[in-house]
Amino acid sequence: MRKGLLISLVTAGFAMLPAAAHAATIAVDTSGDPDTGCTLRYAIDSANQDSSVNGCTAGNGDDTIVFGSGITGEQDLNAPLDEITGTHGSLTIDGPGTNDLNIKGASGNRIFTVDNGATVTIANLEISGGDATGNNFSGGGGILSNGDLTLMEVLMDNNTAEDHESATSAAAFGGAVYASGGSLTVDQSDFTNNTVLVVD
Repeated sequence: MRKGLLISLVTAGFAMLPAAAHAATIAVDTSGDPDTGCTLRYAIDSANQDSSVNGCTAGNGDDTIVFGSGITGEQDLNAPLDEITGTHGSLTIDGPGTNDLNIKGASGNRIFTVDNGATVTIANLEISGGDATGNNFSGGGGILSNGDLTLMEVLMDNNTAEDHESATSAAAFGGAVYASGGSLTVDQSDFTNNTVLVVD
């Protein structure tokens, strides 16, 4: 009787465990922007929408974006990447290493924007050349975050923001990253040559 009771309790215990969370791995296979195939831009869109965009794997809850073996060097962006909404779950963008892949912005274009409520981890990438100037931006040449952002083994280099108020205003921060809400966690990451321009 005791043995039967024990088996019943163990079985019931396993039955009560929550189901595993849904997740998808979205592999970037094209470095152009825009381009045919799954670029970083379209991978973010697929995660945002939980559907396939331009041939990328469809997002499915908590997603991870990775980069194919041929995606190395500088990945030049022609415009800011679409905002990471976090509507369907968290997002991790995991590169091959700061020496192997550089996500590079263009003049007048911020690179990443994390929406309020989104949970995002960016790892093993260089992020450079982000430029939040000329349009009364409030900081974050490389990344503007209103959500919960973690940077892990990231190099933030040569990003620029612009302040149209004063050198002591809140807007005068964040040449590389401006966390205007949520939380920011930085782990084993480097910040070099990032600048805030103060415009009277």
